[in-house]
Amino acid sequence: MLEMELDNPAIDQSNYYHCSDCDLIMHRNDRKNHLNGSRHKYMVRRRNYEEIKSINKLKCITCNTELSNLHFYTIHLGSKTHKRNSKKREKQQKCFSQNETLVPDCANTALKPIRPMPRKAPVPEITRQLQGNCEVCDYKSVREKYRTRNTKNPEGYNKAYISTVAAYWAINLALDHTVKTFKICINDKEWGDFGDAVVQVELKESGEHPGFITTFGIQFKDLNSNIKSIETLGEGRFSLATFLTQVNTVKSPRDFTHKFIVFTTADMSPNLNRQIKLNSCIFHTSKYGCNYCKAGAESTDMYIFAKSLSNRKKLFINTTEDNDDVLFFFLNDKIHQLPKIYIYSHQNRQPLFGSKIDDLIAESLSINQKFNISRQFIKFIENWSDGRLGGNYKLNKEDVLIKLGHLLLYKFKIAPVVRKGEAPLEAHNYAIWQQATNSVDVTVLKKHPVIVSKVCEPINGKIESQFNLKIDTSTRTIAVDQITIENIKNPVLKMYLFEETLQESLDHIPLNVAYDLFWKSGLVPFLLEVKDLQEQEFVLTTISVLKSQGLSRKYLLMTPVQGIQNSVRHYKSLNFFCNANDLVKKMPLIFFDLTKIYVIDNFGLTLNAIRQSDPFFAKCVSTHEFFDMSLGNYSFKAFPNTLTKVDGHITELVLNDDTIKNLRNKIDAMDEIKVVLLQQPNDNQQLCLRAREMYLLTAGEMASSPPNHALRSIQSN
Repeated sequence: MLEMELDNPAIDQSNYYHCSDCDLIMHRNDRKNHLNGSRHKYMVRRRNYEEIKSINKLKCITCNTELSNLHFYTIHLGSKTHKRNSKKREKQQKCFSQNETLVPDCANTALKPIRPMPRKAPVPEITRQLQGNCEVCDYKSVREKYRTRNTKNPEGYNKAYISTVAAYWAINLALDHTVKTFKICINDKEWGDFGDAVVQVELKESGEHPGFITTFGIQFKDLNSNIKSIETLGEGRFSLATFLTQVNTVKSPRDFTHKFIVFTTADMSPNLNRQIKLNSCIFHTSKYGCNYCKAGAESTDMYIFAKSLSNRKKLFINTTEDNDDVLFFFLNDKIHQLPKIYIYSHQNRQPLFGSKIDDLIAESLSINQKFNISRQFIKFIENWSDGRLGGNYKLNKEDVLIKLGHLLLYKFKIAPVVRKGEAPLEAHNYAIWQQATNSVDVTVLKKHPVIVSKVCEPINGKIESQFNLKIDTSTRTIAVDQITIENIKNPVLKMYLFEETLQESLDHIPLNVAYDLFWKSGLVPFLLEVKDLQEQEFVLTTISVLKSQGLSRKYLLMTPVQGIQNSVRHYKSLNFFCNANDLVKKMPLIFFDLTKIYVIDNFGLTLNAIRQSDPFFAKCVSTHEFFDMSLGNYSFKAFPNTLTKVDGHITELVLNDDTIKNLRNKIDAMDEIKVVLLQQPNDNQQLCLRAREMYLLTAGEMASSPPNHALRSIQSN
């Protein structure tokens, strides 16, 4: 930084900008970066805090509003008015003009000489890649809010039944291979009487048939009531004229893809008359209108017919196996338009849906096993429909698959570990770790005494950086306050924070709950452990089914099963990380250049250099060894014993002449390791750089146990 006297006439003051909040002078081209920087924002917050502290009442400088106490001030900070005024103020600050404060004249002011900020160096490409990698989020959906009805529920409204059948629809649609996505909402205001439940289904493209969207507005009527059968459709509780009138009150835009369904557990009478006579005036006064009848036309009687949909193969809303009890109304008159109204009768009773949900899950996994997770999933739907999980939003396919996967895999979850005095990770080390886990679906870990703490270390760092707090190592909890919630920039993380802490206090959130909400948000992998081959097959089958339905999440699987490389071949839809060779075609090579095995403090061999010299070396590097290398915990250390076999095999690392020469010079210069040059007794006179007292060892292994993996020799080609 260069000093500059402000009264120097040789300085062109128009090229500099003075920030009064930070008391700094900078080049005008750096003004935008400075205003968006953390230093400037800190000084603004500090100034606001000092001004507020100096008066009795709390005052918002941005909105010029006084508040009586801290409680109302906190509420005001989260209001729409404050956010709107903050955005306006930011736009005004970004709008640079000549009328803004430039470098003042020291002769007329009492300001002290200020050092201008130098031009910032451009951000390297590698840094941008690493920063972008740290913000990877696998949550792809968008949660859509909707308004609920405030009116009293109609007669026959059964809240428990609606939540149960909505849970069945959610599982059925989520596990259907023909469904691309769906949205479910309950008690939707825009759909009026047909807003008890609204289901929107988008089908995938199939051959020559394009994908299309269908929306079902559903009215529940006489659920589990004393009405045994439907006797007539012309009058009474199932009057078609009443349904047509209710359709006209729907505020939501309608087209031919919208269907209106009357859903009931009542049966149809065998003597039901399926021909209904209505007056044509009901069409003339409806929103559908009539484009052919003249104004003032006489009303006439018209006949509407009801037909069974027994020839339909798949009806998403029908909860029974038979479609004979589903009626569709149509009109032979081609002049008047009739909305698509259906009556779904003889639907299943509430107690049957629990077993049906469990059977759907077992059928999708192709496993002959009984599940008992329907009650937990129905409870999740009840909390969602009541708005307890972050407000009233439309439930989508990804939300359902996340909850289903969490329920199926929860018993295999590994308890998180946090150690005292964990040092914060370097940005590039964490980026390599996350890039490796994000490049595959399943990272396979072998059983190891300290492997859990090693894989938890980056996740703990992620939690602390996102929430800007420290994990309590004694209680394994985190404390989230109102300011922390307001500063969360990731909306997905914020919504799952409310969902997972429904039964928890924000002051003492268990660390395993924090791991769950970060996995559901798509920010970290799910830590799983299996005990045998049967559990491993169940976990991998579940992950495969979830991925085939569109759920993109990452998993860390610890398994004692030998020959895991042969087992994973059966799951062709999944990508596995069993050794470093699995990442060669999935990760950018720049991350291999950043991963080093250190020989001395300032020198190490990169994995990319080693891989170019010895293409088979990557197959010998297991997952936890790669993680240690990526986090900078692997290095060459002295070993007191002579070169011997460990575990019955020898691992050789073959390097080219240039790499060996560079390595030898570095070692000799620092005098860290004694190297003996041996001449091979063969015709080619190859040189072998044999490190008799050198092996590949992590700091944890060095302190706790003898080495399991050793670098026995380094020889040239």
